[in-house]
Amino acid sequence: MARSFPDSFWAVVSELNGSVLWCDEEGSQVHILLPELRGAEQRLDGVLGPPIWRVQRAHRSELAYRDRRLHLLDRLEWRGMELADTAAIRASGILGLHGVPVAPVTEAAPPLWLFRLLIGADVPEKIRAAVVEAVRVREEGTFALLVNATGRRWATRLMSLARSGSPPQPSFIRALRRAMLWRGMRHPRATLVGCSLELRTEIALWRRPPVGWVALIGPDGTGKSTVQAGVQSKLSREFSGSIAVHWRPGVLLRSELGDTEAVRQPHAAALRGRFVSVLKLAFLALDWGCGNLLLIRPARAAGRLVVFDRHFVDILVDPRRYRYGGPAWLTALVARLVPSPDLWIVLDGSPEIIRARKDEVGAEDLARLRLGYLRLAARLENAEVVDVAGALDEVVDRVAELVLDMISRRTERESRPPPRTGQEYRSA
Repeated sequence: MARSFPDSFWAVVSELNGSVLWCDEEGSQVHILLPELRGAEQRLDGVLGPPIWRVQRAHRSELAYRDRRLHLLDRLEWRGMELADTAAIRASGILGLHGVPVAPVTEAAPPLWLFRLLIGADVPEKIRAAVVEAVRVREEGTFALLVNATGRRWATRLMSLARSGSPPQPSFIRALRRAMLWRGMRHPRATLVGCSLELRTEIALWRRPPVGWVALIGPDGTGKSTVQAGVQSKLSREFSGSIAVHWRPGVLLRSELGDTEAVRQPHAAALRGRFVSVLKLAFLALDWGCGNLLLIRPARAAGRLVVFDRHFVDILVDPRRYRYGGPAWLTALVARLVPSPDLWIVLDGSPEIIRARKDEVGAEDLARLRLGYLRLAARLENAEVVDVAGALDEVVDRVAELVLDMISRRTERESRPPPRTGQEYRSA
């Protein structure tokens, strides 16, 4: 905890009468309970600087910095239903090294675990292990907390899940949420207000997601899938998770078409006919539209990084790979309609390096593809060409740095106050 955040940060938390609800050993994720959130972020921005991205919801905020994320909460609640007595948790804190109270793990872990389950956030293994310990040490107290929050029937099921230490199935979470909403109807006004606030917040986040998304493009052999996996691992602390996608979202007929998987012999199959190619193009446009609505935007709104290995624009450079035999002007038109990422990464390298990794494309085709991708990069907005000649770690570090810079600039633009109107200038 001391290595992650400076002493000035803990001094501000102490001044705000905050307490630590949870902090992992590396200090990469810290949950702070505060009496109120109003003005807290501005105070913390003064000592930590602006975050890479931030998500603000009712009663909680999440701020991401380099190698760490900060969660600010003024209460543990879900859709108007309080999950634990946060005042009692804060009062139970023991002064830590920085003079900030730290809640006992066995008291803080169970409500935080339940809270993260309900909001759909990943529950780190260390929190699950702490819940197992809490059930062992404070079985009656943990059961009473769960009964008060969810009722006796679901408290029994949650205790069984807590003892196992394993993550729940999605169907379990859906059933738990339905039961919680039904239970919340005992106090319909608070529940309806909480649901409306969350719905309004989620719509706002869906319209303007806090996290941008990235597409890696380039010829075969430049290491797109390897760099994709490396960036996901490198930036695991800065985001609430990540999603890796190959070429198209794949929300429509993913397994049947099979073109969401890597192709080993890209130019072996014959071109489709003109009519079938146009139909396939229409399907791809529909898949991208639905994928943006159902996959890309919801993930970005939740603070997850979305990284594509290839994009629809690949068909502009290499139509033969996708067996496209239709008119070129139609693909260019559809490319304008398909959602574009906030950052294009064009991976490029010398023919010798690329063919040493993959020799499935001939020398002439490779030269044509390299030229096509470089010309495409010159036309695309927010495109960066990255040379893959160096070591893999160097390439991953370079791409990760470009991703963080892009999202930081995006956050700065979003948080910038709008220009004053003439009336405001005259009033000032």
